[in-house]
Amino acid sequence: MNALRLELYLFFAFVTVLLLDLFYPSSWENKGLGKAKALGWMTAILIAIGAFLGSSLFAVPGVAFGGALVKTHLSVVFAELFLFSGLLTVLCSIDRVSGNTTFPWARFSGAGEFYSLILLSLLGMCLIPLSRELLTLYLALELATIPLFLLSGFAFWDKLGSEAAAKYLVNGIFASAVMLFGLSFIYGAMGGNTFFGNNGLPFSALSLLGLIFLLAGLLFKVTAAPFHFWAPDVYQGAPTSITAFLSLGSKAAGLAFLTVIFHSLFADFADIIVPVFVVLSVTTMTIGNLGAMKQSNMKRFLAYSSISQAGYIFLAFLDYSPLGLTSLLFYIFVYIGGNIAAFSVLTYVENESGSVEMDAFSGMHRSHPLLALIMLLALFSLAGIPPLAGFFGKFWLFAAAARAGFYWLVVVAALNSIISLYYYLGVIRRMYILERDSSQPALPQTALSPALRWSVGLSTVAMAGFVFYPGIIDVIDKAVRTFVG
Repeated sequence: MNALRLELYLFFAFVTVLLLDLFYPSSWENKGLGKAKALGWMTAILIAIGAFLGSSLFAVPGVAFGGALVKTHLSVVFAELFLFSGLLTVLCSIDRVSGNTTFPWARFSGAGEFYSLILLSLLGMCLIPLSRELLTLYLALELATIPLFLLSGFAFWDKLGSEAAAKYLVNGIFASAVMLFGLSFIYGAMGGNTFFGNNGLPFSALSLLGLIFLLAGLLFKVTAAPFHFWAPDVYQGAPTSITAFLSLGSKAAGLAFLTVIFHSLFADFADIIVPVFVVLSVTTMTIGNLGAMKQSNMKRFLAYSSISQAGYIFLAFLDYSPLGLTSLLFYIFVYIGGNIAAFSVLTYVENESGSVEMDAFSGMHRSHPLLALIMLLALFSLAGIPPLAGFFGKFWLFAAAARAGFYWLVVVAALNSIISLYYYLGVIRRMYILERDSSQPALPQTALSPALRWSVGLSTVAMAGFVFYPGIIDVIDKAVRTFVG
């Protein structure tokens, strides 16, 4: 079981949070240590420990269950990305879950369930890049996704929250059914479940049908056009921190699934898959950028931004060499930093003003200059402005597309980046040029809570700490070369 040390640790963390929720000492409550806040910090610490151990003691390559699960250096990198996004999500959630907001009515009930579901989703995500068996791969993705159905509707008293959960559940079930249908065709074409050590799936009508259905289901998970329609409504209705987790963890889990499948079973299908990803990349980044221009709600705005980012990420799948996969993993890392930084600032604004509309950011540079600066850096990073992380991430994606010979697509992606800068500047204009309307109450001069400080600090380092990038890319590249050679 050496290959499953990290996953067993996450299951232990899941059980620990549930037990602490059930048997929380009343004496701690009497001393002012609230259960909701304690559970939040306990979850964050457990995830941080798992991330630290996962890069050292738990990063032991091995095989489990007869080849159904295989730990590689690549799976370790994916796990670290999942845990990093999970840690920042928990830190963003602590204030809201514990009721430390200007609007105590917005407090969640069931802190133990909330944090344990995040841990359970992380467990499923970490199992995806280990899986080398069709059913195990599918179940790992479902384990990562099903907790998100519940988390998206955690604010059940809110009409938008209930609507978000219902839409996500219905569309998620449909996507899972389509994907499972595709896996059944692949099973028939392969003659079995396990593809550990398999030389690839032979081309046939059956395997092609399996690829089509499987890809349709996975595109839902990564919010790619034309399967993106659910994202804006679900992102708007879900709790803000869970919206961040949906845009990061769920997308990264789907990309991990795509990586495992397309670099093993469908390695010989490049002539078919690459043109599909060319079309997906252009349509997804364009639809996402055009949709973001019309938004006045920040969560819907970031939803369309997330859709456009999926279009850029698809550039990595045009190159089956190590460069393509390296650019994919590196961009996920820098995207986590920029996205969580933006959501951390949005969380603060929502906690203090009760609003997630863009108008709530008007004049923010006067009342909260540091937060306005962090939001500016986050949006510039997502737009790909140097010397922030997003620029380097897009540079590597563009390099992968250029290596595959798609120079015209690099031009299209660059033009889309310019379009995205337009609507990102709209938010920046509100923060630095427009003043708050007289009918709008000013944002309170409340200091950031310790949890949000950690979230903002870690995400800012990830998006702005460009001095570390060469070392990170080198680590990712070494892990990738052990997987694709």
